[in-house]
Amino acid sequence: GYIEIQLSISSEKLLKLSRANAVDENAPGGFNSDGEFRTPVGQIPLSRLEEIPVESFRGGHDDKDLINSLYSLQNPLSSPWGRPFIRLVSSHTYDKKTETAKIKFLVYFTRLIFELIADP
Repeated sequence: GYIEIQLSISSEKLLKLSRANAVDENAPGGFNSDGEFRTPVGQIPLSRLEEIPVESFRGGHDDKDLINSLYSLQNPLSSPWGRPFIRLVSSHTYDKKTETAKIKFLVYFTRLIFELIADP
């Protein structure tokens, strides 16, 4: 599935959010400490939205709470197995006139989620 949020943000700040996300190639599981895999320039890692004030989210606290929930499912520290429960891939569009970014996150469940569902 996917979720879409809207941010009131300048184009300069959006560029900073969408810079490449490096991950150490020797990292266990191929993800960083936030549970994010390497991303190319243009994708916005979820952890970078943690720094955005709630006033910038067009959906206010609801969007910010959704981001926090997704972040906890993606963060390997929230899992007793040290692995993310979900993986997110983003795309976005930007309207210069209204200074609004629409960010779409595709949400993928990891194998761990399915194993937990199947385990009685």
